[in-house]
This record gives sequence, C-alpha cells and structure tokens, in this order.
Amino acid sequence: MFGERLKSACRLLVVFDKQGAKNNLLINAVNLAKLLNGAIDILYVINPNSIADSDSQLNVIRKMEEENSKVDKKLRKLVNEIFEQERIPILYNIVTGNFQFNVKAHIEKTKPEVVVLQNNSNKTFFSSKKNFVPSFLSKFKGLVFLSGATQLKRPEKSLKLSCFESLTKLGNNKLFLKLLENVSAAIYVFRATDSNDPGSTNDLNRKLDKKTTVYEFDINRETTDFSKYLFLSNTDILCVSNSIDGKKSMQYDKYKNVIRKNKLPLLIFQN
Repeated sequence: MFGERLKSACRLLVVFDKQGAKNNLLINAVNLAKLLNGAIDILYVINPNSIADSDSQLNVIRKMEEENSKVDKKLRKLVNEIFEQERIPILYNIVTGNFQFNVKAHIEKTKPEVVVLQNNSNKTFFSSKKNFVPSFLSKFKGLVFLSGATQLKRPEKSLKLSCFESLTKLGNNKLFLKLLENVSAAIYVFRATDSNDPGSTNDLNRKLDKKTTVYEFDINRETTDFSKYLFLSNTDILCVSNSIDGKKSMQYDKYKNVIRKNKLPLLIFQN
C-alpha cells in the first residue's frame, strides 16, 4: 500500500524476521525516515525451516500459508497505524525463504538508498571482523543503518551524532548532510591513531558547518578509554565506514569490537 508514493522519496528498506519484530527496529526506522524525509519499504522474511516440521507436504504448505496470513494481518495493521500517525509513505512485502537471498534480490529490484537491519552481532552474517556490514551486503553502495538497543530520537529533538574516524567522505553524502540538519550540538569524532606514526593522522574535513570535538586514542594501547568516552558521549547515531584503508592491524580490530559490543545505532558508509 502507498507504494506509488515511494518513488519520489529516499527509500529505506527495513529488513526483519520474526525475531526482529520484537525490538526497536521498526520504531528506529520510522524515526530515521522522518529525519531523512524518506519512505519505508518493509521486507519481512519468513524462515521456512521454522515451519516445515512435518513429514506431510500438505501440512507444511498449510502451515506456511497460515504463517503468511498471520504476518500479513499484523503488518497491515501496523503499516496503517504508522501511516496515520506519522504520515510517511510506507509499504510492506512478505517473502518465504533464505534471508540473505531474498534481501539481495529485493535490493536489486527496488534500489533503496538505505538498508535498515537490527544490530545483532549474534547473527552468523555479522561474523566478519573486517567489516561492520554483513558480507551479503558487500556490493550494496548505499548506507546501512544498524538499529541499536535504544530508541532513536524523533526529529523534533536535537540529535547527538558521533563519528568513528574521519569526516572526509561523509561530507559529500547528501543523506548525511540531511541528517546534520537535526544536529545542534557538537559532533564527537573518535579516532584511533598510531603514536609511533605521526603521519598516519589525516586532516578532518572542514567543509561541514558544525562544531566538532575530537578524541584521539593510541591504537597500540587498550581500548578502555575509548569504550568509556563512547559510552559517556550518549550518542544517538555513530557514523562509521564499513572498512577503513590503511588500518589493518589487530589493534584496530579491537576498537571495532568495542563498537560492536555497544550495539549503538550505526550508520555505515560503504567505501
């Protein structure tokens, strides 16, 4: 429903399954859509393995049809409520099958600007230590938003934004610039630098008309201070690059592990 109204807006593909329906994923997606003046496309993936527990093929088909009908009823009610309350364009699709395959197929078909997933490091497709984004999204060139454990602030409240590493690439992204319109406080920038290599620190991008507060941490030391300051920043969204060139050491991976464990809402920029 309301599908014709998605064409002229920034499209946010919100992907979740039965587990994801129990958390803040959709609430945060709605608030992010309002911040970006975007539209929501929900993709609900039903896992057939959780239904096909019978030897009878007819019983399996019947149970899958019942599950689809139950999900459709809930989503239709939810989508109507969101549209009436928030007045944002929204539609939904229900598919049965492999999670990753269906997400990739839907992205190829609809070409969203943002993909929204739950920030869940327990999922097998989040097992990569190198990147923040699941491997099956490696070819997606848009933004990936990993919803955290807390609810994202609504547009009428000032957003607290932090970045891990440089702002250089972010300054050219139109959606990031749109997000900045909701930020009134200083942007926190956390950087892991090598004290033994003073040339490794790049200049921050000065094009943004925002005050920045920079915290630098020695990449060769433990991450205790980084973890503490990240927590104290009380940030609403942490912006990170999926992978950062020139930072391949095991010490750097420790900083990324701290970010994963905090399960903050992450806005990830693909390189």
